[in-house]
Amino acid sequence: MTLNPRSDLRQLRDERSDWLLSALTGVLILLIFVFAPLQAIGISAFHLFAIGLLLAIICGMVIISSSRTALVLMSIAIAANIAVFFLRLYYPVPFHLHILAGAWLIIACTLVIVVTQAVFRRGRVTYHRIIGAILLYLLIAVAFAASFCRADKSGCDQGNSI
Repeated sequence: MTLNPRSDLRQLRDERSDWLLSALTGVLILLIFVFAPLQAIGISAFHLFAIGLLLAIICGMVIISSSRTALVLMSIAIAANIAVFFLRLYYPVPFHLHILAGAWLIIACTLVIVVTQAVFRRGRVTYHRIIGAILLYLLIAVAFAASFCRADKSGCDQGNSI
C-alpha cells in the first residue's frame, strides 16, 4: 500500500468538489454575517476565528482547483490577515483596514475564478452547483465591499476626509 498524495487529491477532487461548493458557501456566510460584524464591534478574538475559517476556505479551494497561482494568492492574503492581527495587538497601524481590504479583495477575486470554473464545468447541474452560484454572488459582494472600504473620521483617516 503506497500513498500518492496527488492521486488521492485528484480522487478527492472528483468525489467531493461539488459538495465543497456548498461548504464554502456556508463558511463565507458565517464570515460575512457573524464574524465580520462581531469583529467590527471590536472583539478581536473573532479576527482570529476569521483567519481560521480563511484557512478552511484555502483548503477547500485547493481541493476544488489545482491552480498553484490561486494557492499563492490565497497564501499572500492569509499572511496579510495574520500580519494585521498581530499588528493590531502590538502596534497600532493607521492603515490596517486598507491591508485587510486588499487581502479580502485578493481572496474574493481568486475564489470567483476558482468557483466559476467549478460551477460552470461540464456535467450534471446539481444542488451543490446552484449553491456554488450563490457563492459567486456572495464573493462579488465581498469584492465590492473590499473595494469601497474607507476609514471614517474616528478611524485611521485622522480627519483628512472631505
